[in-house]
Amino acid sequence: MSETIRLYNDDYTELLFTTDDRAVAHKFFTDSGKDSMSLVIDFGEGWKQRWGGKLVLQDNGCISYVGGSEFLPYMIQWPNPSLT
Repeated sequence: MSETIRLYNDDYTELLFTTDDRAVAHKFFTDSGKDSMSLVIDFGEGWKQRWGGKLVLQDNGCISYVGGSEFLPYMIQWPNPSLT
């Protein structure tokens, strides 16, 4: 399945990086020196599905995905008919 991965600053006000490769997104995050970064992934037919959350660098160097429920506005079907 094709997907577009977008990495943002923590409050989603600045797009930092876009790719279609998770490994490249992972490398961008780890090379950035940041402890966390917001994430949106568009996928599915016509890019109509979206989910998001936050990448967090753990003390042991591993990356985890957290806070999905806090970012529900970024995890809706798109385009949202109520916004058109």
